[in-house]
Amino acid sequence: MNICIITVYNSENCGSFLQAYALKTALEKLGHHVYFLNRSKKDTSHALKPHIEDSIKKLLQLQFKDCKNIWMRYKAFINVQKFFSTISESDEIYHKIDCFVIGSDTLWNLNSKYFSKNIDIYFGKNLNSKIITYAVSVANTPKDKFVNNKTAIECSQRISDISVRDDATYEIVKDVFHMDSEIVCDPTLLLNKDDYNLLIKDRPAFDDAPILIYYFGNLPDDSIYQIKKLREEIGKKIISFGQYRDWCDINIPFDPYLFIQCYRDCSFVITNTFHGTIFSLIYEKNFANYGQEKKKIKSLLSSTDAEKAFALTDEDLLPFFENRLNYNIINKKIEEHKNSSIQFLKRNLNN
Repeated sequence: MNICIITVYNSENCGSFLQAYALKTALEKLGHHVYFLNRSKKDTSHALKPHIEDSIKKLLQLQFKDCKNIWMRYKAFINVQKFFSTISESDEIYHKIDCFVIGSDTLWNLNSKYFSKNIDIYFGKNLNSKIITYAVSVANTPKDKFVNNKTAIECSQRISDISVRDDATYEIVKDVFHMDSEIVCDPTLLLNKDDYNLLIKDRPAFDDAPILIYYFGNLPDDSIYQIKKLREEIGKKIISFGQYRDWCDINIPFDPYLFIQCYRDCSFVITNTFHGTIFSLIYEKNFANYGQEKKKIKSLLSSTDAEKAFALTDEDLLPFFENRLNYNIINKKIEEHKNSSIQFLKRNLNN
């Protein structure tokens, strides 16, 4: 079949790239031809204008390293987008698409100005063929925003089969759209570490298995103290990925290739992000997770019996480093969810 994925494949976010790459790869493994609906960079994190504005601010503040990182990140995401064949409504192949797949990611997040503005696209209003969703999410959008949204309700009725990423989206589909849906795994879990390692097969390993920090926002002082203490106890360098921290040994800008390389080579992960958690599990790392307040992370770790990775900000990290998670159980849980998710795709794409 010819399949067109509708998602945020060109955001400057490693998770967004990897979910798009993973779904594409999984569908190709099932024997399909996969394209992406072309998405304008306007109003996205990959738009050029904000990069120029941010660079000027950094230069005026004499933050030359930060300015350099902005353009390293921009170049990195241009480079990885070569994996995606994009099409527009004016292309001949667009009219030969057998099925449109909306997802994954938080495409139904009506709290977001971008997704609310582009609701026609992410609910498939003008699509001319069969439509399904894969692991779509409303994020934290309250139910009443859908109850009064005519576009969302009408478009949902044209979708052949809906799969979602979380309980909140499942409930909205059930209570507002009056449709059944299936909770499937994030597409990044459809692949394994060998699949991802193919992206970086020629890259040498980081020396001495460093500690990886993949954390959005500013770390609390208590956590910084515990991380520095762990560095002294185990004698390993610290990599901060995506955010400059002057107390870390190595600072790396956002880059999907470097993201995979960090996970391949690190000995321990500190994160508060959803995809940071997923890749800790995929690469079977011990990790400390500071994302307890995020429902999607709590649900992920609960469903895989990995909840003991949750850490308090002032908690000693050495036991997390030394205490191996039971990956026999974790991998079994992931494999079960992965298999049922692939069955959802097969059921909808083999007719």
